[in-house]
Amino acid sequence: MRTVNAILAAAVVMLALGFAACSSNSAVVESKSWTVLETREMTYEQAWSTVRNTLIEYGFSFDAVDKNNGFMRTQWRVPQDLESDYPDRIIVKFTSERSCSVRLYPECKECGMPYQEIPRLRQVIEEISIRLH
Repeated sequence: MRTVNAILAAAVVMLALGFAACSSNSAVVESKSWTVLETREMTYEQAWSTVRNTLIEYGFSFDAVDKNNGFMRTQWRVPQDLESDYPDRIIVKFTSERSCSVRLYPECKECGMPYQEIPRLRQVIEEISIRLH
């Protein structure tokens, strides 16, 4: 529970700093940790379902889901290929029900590499980005 509270607190701080500007153009903004996807003409319900269903299709199950607060966190997924021995997961935070920003935080446990260098995580983020537009 402390982890969820810490993650939610971090998301609130990021929002307060103004990272979540919504626009009519689609965009992908990558920071050191969060990737921000701007959706086009998609309701919160549609974006929520799109992200959730995509994660399920890629073999993720959920550790925490709070639709009212726009938060989901997958369980650590153990890879079934030879690419890596490191488990991975993705944390998702929608900026608000009326906003069109979706924040994704892909993690690779103990590998210390950004997700862009891990093909299986990069592929999931790219697929979510495509489906949101």
